[in-house]
Amino acid sequence: MEAVPKLPLINFELKTSPENTHFGPKLKQYIVEAYREDPESYTNEIHQMEGLRSVAVRPTMDEEGLRALNKYFCQLRSLQSRFPMAKGQPAACSFEMACILYNIGALHSCLGASEPRTSADSLKAACTHYQNAAWAFQYLKEQYPQPPGVDVSTEIMRLLQKICFAQAQECILEKSIQDNRKPSVVGMNAEEQQKMGERVAFYQQAADRLAEARKLAKFIEPTQVTLDALTFTNDVVEGKRKAAKNENEFIYHEEVPEKDLLLEMKPEKAKILRHIVTQAESKNTELTEFMSSLQLDQLEVIDSDQNIPQEIVDRCAAMNAKSEIIQSLVNSMNNLAEIISDLSREYHKYHEAHTRTNESNQVLHKAMTLHIANLKLLAQPLEDLQSKIPSIDNIAREMQVQRDSLIQNLREDITNDDITSQLLARSAEPAEQIFKEELEKHTPKVKIIEQNLVAQENIINKLTSLYA
Repeated sequence: MEAVPKLPLINFELKTSPENTHFGPKLKQYIVEAYREDPESYTNEIHQMEGLRSVAVRPTMDEEGLRALNKYFCQLRSLQSRFPMAKGQPAACSFEMACILYNIGALHSCLGASEPRTSADSLKAACTHYQNAAWAFQYLKEQYPQPPGVDVSTEIMRLLQKICFAQAQECILEKSIQDNRKPSVVGMNAEEQQKMGERVAFYQQAADRLAEARKLAKFIEPTQVTLDALTFTNDVVEGKRKAAKNENEFIYHEEVPEKDLLLEMKPEKAKILRHIVTQAESKNTELTEFMSSLQLDQLEVIDSDQNIPQEIVDRCAAMNAKSEIIQSLVNSMNNLAEIISDLSREYHKYHEAHTRTNESNQVLHKAMTLHIANLKLLAQPLEDLQSKIPSIDNIAREMQVQRDSLIQNLREDITNDDITSQLLARSAEPAEQIFKEELEKHTPKVKIIEQNLVAQENIINKLTSLYA
């Protein structure tokens, strides 16, 4: 397979921004209002930031362009933490960061596709670029989720991530072929496992799939390169198929499984896995939309070590600055009670005034009773106050991490579950009964995953009651 023509790798187009953004006016206004400093002293830094954006939104297609994108992304993170601005603007900054992350992944894919892949170093560089691109798309999907319909939505990023992983795997395969590694190192197959009957069947399936691929090759550019690669591969597979068929007929005499027998169980496994993965992805999308509806990016605590909204911090600081305010309020209430007592002694003379004052006092007492606990809570140190505010992200992430782990375990169990020997050994029994018995082994894990999916509703309801 060393002489097989190389198929061109896939790469993605970069986004471009038609607008020139000017940070100066908004940043200078915020510096005056929030930091009470002279904004003109930061004119040079603001100009550098605007220049960095101009380079990052139209990067060169090389390593220098990657460095510009990475540098601008880091500056945006720093800008977001130091200049939260008004409500709505952090969301715009997050979208800008999402677009820059996309361009980082897209540029990595372009650099990976441009590698000639004729040497070990070139294959390693291409593989690294596609792995980095997959990371960028995954980080965008997890940290800056976008709603469905947007061209950087979670579903599209998941697709691009899988394509990049597949391209990186292709580079690893080419390196293994280049190093003349054994098939058992590249991947398990029927020939290595000495299943000669299955070997013939799998070679036949490979030949059938290559025939289908050649029919579709006319729609793939460059067409001739694709046809050459498919023709070469088909010649190799056809030679292997004929040799395997002759060896099995004259030496091993193993039964060649029917095509449907090899494929029947795979769709059943895939059906279970697809059902669970579809449910999990639906719940993940629902969770993403719910978290987005909370508008946490407008609480001005994103990318900050402090998990308390700035408004609460300001109120807490005001309460700490006036530590005597609660006692003063209590003293005022006591004085008011004394006045009411004096008015009571003059009941007959001031009956009407006494009634109105008593009603006012009752309303004020109810308000004090209702808010005194909250006022005492705000008067506590920030560390105590922060520990009493529940974390939304931890609850949601823990549930989602557990779900992903369970699905990965189920995926591995189903992939490793090979019942071909059972089907051949129990050929007299109905295949449907054997399928049913074998699939029952995966039922406990499926039920655990379904319980995890159902639990999301309870968690969302509780979070809604806490933060509504």
